[in-house]
Amino acid sequence: MQDLDDYIKHLQARPELKQLLAPLLALIEQQAQLIQQQAQRIEALEAEVAQLRARLDQNSTNSHTPPSADPYRSTTALPKAKGRRTGGQVGHQGHTLTMTHAPDHTEQALPKRCSAFGAALAPETVVSTERRQVFDLPAPRLVVTEYRRPRCRCLDCGTLTQAAFPDHVKAPVQYGRRLGALAALLHSDYHVPLAKVSQLCEDLFGQRLSEATLAAANARVAEAVLASESAIKARLVKSDVAHADETGLRVSGRLQWLHVLSSDKLSHYLVHAKRGRDALESAASVLPQVSGYLIHDCWASYFGMHQGAHGLCNAHLVRELRAQTEQGQWWAEALIDVLLTAREMSLAEGVVPPERYRVLKRRYFALLRQGLAAHPMPKQKAKRVGRKKRGKARSLLRRLIRHHASVWRLACVASVPFTNNQAERDLRMAKVKQKVSGGFRTESGAAVFARIRGYCSTARKQRKPVYESLCRALEKPGYLLVPYPT
Repeated sequence: MQDLDDYIKHLQARPELKQLLAPLLALIEQQAQLIQQQAQRIEALEAEVAQLRARLDQNSTNSHTPPSADPYRSTTALPKAKGRRTGGQVGHQGHTLTMTHAPDHTEQALPKRCSAFGAALAPETVVSTERRQVFDLPAPRLVVTEYRRPRCRCLDCGTLTQAAFPDHVKAPVQYGRRLGALAALLHSDYHVPLAKVSQLCEDLFGQRLSEATLAAANARVAEAVLASESAIKARLVKSDVAHADETGLRVSGRLQWLHVLSSDKLSHYLVHAKRGRDALESAASVLPQVSGYLIHDCWASYFGMHQGAHGLCNAHLVRELRAQTEQGQWWAEALIDVLLTAREMSLAEGVVPPERYRVLKRRYFALLRQGLAAHPMPKQKAKRVGRKKRGKARSLLRRLIRHHASVWRLACVASVPFTNNQAERDLRMAKVKQKVSGGFRTESGAAVFARIRGYCSTARKQRKPVYESLCRALEKPGYLLVPYPT
């Protein structure tokens, strides 16, 4: 190419040829500009293809895509402990059916004759008894209780006097509290649609409950567990570690948000039209008052609302780093090794030993610097306004630098976990509810679901019978599933 340029300059030096070469030079310059434009276009298209290919390759192990959306069964996001066999582990509490010492019914059959010689056998010939028990359900039926209140006439003044009916008996014919508790349990905790609950009651008891009756029963249960919800929120505020997360929920045909604040013993749900600050500052939210460590997925609103210490879900970070490794970024794979090494040490010893912590932290920052060097700020158009685009890799690196203390909280505090799985598990079944029912027709219905769901989840975490806890809340006004903190 240089030889051609030199030759053209040599020809241009000759005046008699300059005029003849002018059209050819213009054509060559035009082709050079076209080639340069095509090269820029090819570069842009290659970047777009790489971006689209990376999006197609996303799954639950390298992005926020839920496992249910995976086109195939992928590996777990975090490695499991080595050397573990499949099935129940040592120390696992089994659920084997065992005999009871107080059976409800007993059936005894004595043999009449000897199986060898045919001699008659009397009861006094019994030498031992083999027992077998069958656990089964009785025939389901509704038990009807009739409350009678006779009117008595006073012999002196003739006034009619009648004893009062119980507070929960308000109509000549109605359904009882235990049936209402069952309906609320099936709808809000087992995610059975109201129409299916009605059909189930007809199949079991021969009595079909209308959807309006079931909705009214859910509302009564939600009112009965209000005191327990307040106690749950007060306990969460005092928890050493609290988990927060949110997910979209269809309410009245619009996208709203289901927020959860939970621990290993408590759950509180909140439905709000907003995802960020407006929801977290609302009267129903207690997240700003949480005094312990708040574990979340690095959503910016949590940093603005909680002034205490934070812990990040490192499983999210590992997935994002794994996506970078699939793009050939070696520093991302090395960062995954550093984080998983810290996880293994914290699981084995509670916290990472100080000397190992310093070594891992130095390695962590060295890899971040190398990642930034490999991903400089992309060139921006001169007239472009607003925040500059950094790209996914650089944005991830900046987040790892800015929130490094929260990333490494698990290495210093034994009670801080590596992941935010607690909140994610608490939200997972709400997505099942939406997939089954498609959403909620009214905001009040969504609020009722959230309150009952939090009560049932807390009862299950407290190892209390969920159905009986719902019945107790209906039968005893002001019943507290968990006491207020002292």
